[in-house]
Amino acid sequence: MPLLADWGETEADRSDRLVRTEEELFDVGAALARLEAARLAASTPLGDHEEAKRTARERTRAPYRGMLERLLERVLGERVEVALDEELDVLGIRRPGRGQGLLP
Repeated sequence: MPLLADWGETEADRSDRLVRTEEELFDVGAALARLEAARLAASTPLGDHEEAKRTARERTRAPYRGMLERLLERVLGERVEVALDEELDVLGIRRPGRGQGLLP
């Protein structure tokens, strides 16, 4: 890639920069989800509070799951789906459409 060479950036440098950027975007997304949860909690009747917390958790989980899937796709060379638990720990990884789990 002549443009990368002109800037003195290797493909590995570019990949590292992309991963750092995705991590920073995840951090921003998580912060936004926490702010949204706090805003909803302040303006939501007590009965709807659990639903607001669940929505905020899902808004945090989705970008994190997407980032993990993109990174694993680069490493494994094929598209995978990641299942996460409530604490964002990986429950399993599978190939889409095959129902096969790569990890328990």
